[in-house]
Amino acid sequence: MVNNDYIQCIVCGEIINFRVQASEMNMPILINCPVCTSQIRGNFQSMKLKNLVNAKTINHSDTTVIDRAWSFELSAELPTRKVIKKNLQATMQV
Repeated sequence: MVNNDYIQCIVCGEIINFRVQASEMNMPILINCPVCTSQIRGNFQSMKLKNLVNAKTINHSDTTVIDRAWSFELSAELPTRKVIKKNLQATMQV
């Protein structure tokens, strides 16, 4: 199962999409904001993002925010970490 959450760096305001192949185990999260390099941390517990530091969760329904988000793909059980910049408006204009 993939957990899909959007957060915002409280230092610079950058939007980050966490896509985590989650499990029932407690999974610590530690990343640097791709723009201002602030350390963002928290954890996934029972399939939910909790205890965020230097970031806050944001609403999925704001599509203008989602279109420009960084995407962090992480896995609780496999050594996976991918970071990409989403640009959905550019792909939709084709």
